[in-house]
Amino acid sequence: MLSILYVIRSAGHIRSHKSTIEACVRRGNRVEVCYDPRFSNGGQIEKAQKLCESLHVSLAPARTPRAFGAWVLLYTRDLLSYRRYLVNRDIAHLELFRRDWKVHLPFPVRVFLALPGAASLVMTRWFANMLTAVEGAFPADTWIVRDIVGRKPDVVIVSPVNMRQSSAELEYLKAARALHIKTVLPVFSWDNLTVRGLFHILPDRVLCWNQPQADEARRHQGVPLDHIKIVGAPVFDPWFDHGLYTMPRDEFCRTFGLRAEDSIVTYLGSARNIAQDETSVLRALRAAFDASSDERIRKIQIILRVHPANFKAYMGFSLSKTVEIPPRGSLPDTEEALKLFHDTLAHSIAVIQINTSGAIDAIIDGKPCISLLYPEFATQQVETIHFKQLMESGASDIPKTPQECVQNLIHLLDGDDARAHARRSFVESFIRPRGIEKTVGECVYEEVESLVGAKVAHAV
Repeated sequence: MLSILYVIRSAGHIRSHKSTIEACVRRGNRVEVCYDPRFSNGGQIEKAQKLCESLHVSLAPARTPRAFGAWVLLYTRDLLSYRRYLVNRDIAHLELFRRDWKVHLPFPVRVFLALPGAASLVMTRWFANMLTAVEGAFPADTWIVRDIVGRKPDVVIVSPVNMRQSSAELEYLKAARALHIKTVLPVFSWDNLTVRGLFHILPDRVLCWNQPQADEARRHQGVPLDHIKIVGAPVFDPWFDHGLYTMPRDEFCRTFGLRAEDSIVTYLGSARNIAQDETSVLRALRAAFDASSDERIRKIQIILRVHPANFKAYMGFSLSKTVEIPPRGSLPDTEEALKLFHDTLAHSIAVIQINTSGAIDAIIDGKPCISLLYPEFATQQVETIHFKQLMESGASDIPKTPQECVQNLIHLLDGDDARAHARRSFVESFIRPRGIEKTVGECVYEEVESLVGAKVAHAV
């Protein structure tokens, strides 16, 4: 039996790790989950508590650093991560992401960057080396070291470690390394390695979704090749539960005020760092639908599924034949929320989106995907690495205008789903590269067990 300490940034992230935690528990291991209370609200903690109780896993707030060095490291880490938007050719042109990172820098760092010549100084190699040296000058936080020693873990799993403001999981990674305890980092999200921060401390293993992500870990985060393993994307494991029940169409439409006899499309809203306001896109789509010579298109209803962190842009928004489900958006982070998302997809002929990981959910669930290239959001689409991967896979139609989107929908209504094979291939290579029938959580645990080198009794 292994003793596993699992440290996440936010209690709200627990859904991304549910499959892995389940796999660890099934193998008879003891799992303790810790979250950073600074980045967790009451609702997130309540959901995480319920999930952990059902899995017989303990949940507790992580220790947070108390030493003066934590403030210094906050400044240097965030400045180093911001620097990559200035010097990395692959992301330097992503102005919105760079601006978003800069505006959230600690105030003293923003004051420094406003000085004449500061940006040019930050871009130099010797300045980066100086900032990197600061990390080594401050030892692991004593408070956190004591917490790990008291828990006596065989391995510490941390995620995501490279978001703003140095949350607890990064500090636990540093302390575990100092204690010579094995460490594992499952990659958190689709774009986590490219448009987030740097890995300031490298773990013993980085578990990537697929080969493109493994290349990103090496190129963008400096992870040595022998520290990288490809396991798949555990966050999407719930979609492979073939027991998902679909609400009958008449009941679904009656519940949400839709017409069962007319077609439905679902529009997946983006996060704020991709598109702060997509109401113009929705209006353009509605106008194109209404202007179509095809009666089936004119009657299409739109389900608007907004991103829960970007719902304010839609407050007061109204559009004919359009229903927002659920109000203010939702992540599929509970059984009820996952079922609603599945039902929404099941009764839609396609999903339309700008750039959101919800498109992957839809593709896994077997739904055609249309990624509308919109001039207003071009930088956040074709110039982002993760969106290019979707384009190159062929798993999504890529219309350049709402009118072209109408043609895509006509083909689907005529029974011509030309990208069905590409979607299946995308799922097999991008989401479950170790086999479609095997949960990614199990693959993650196998790598953890292999790293620790322990012999664990496998549950039958």
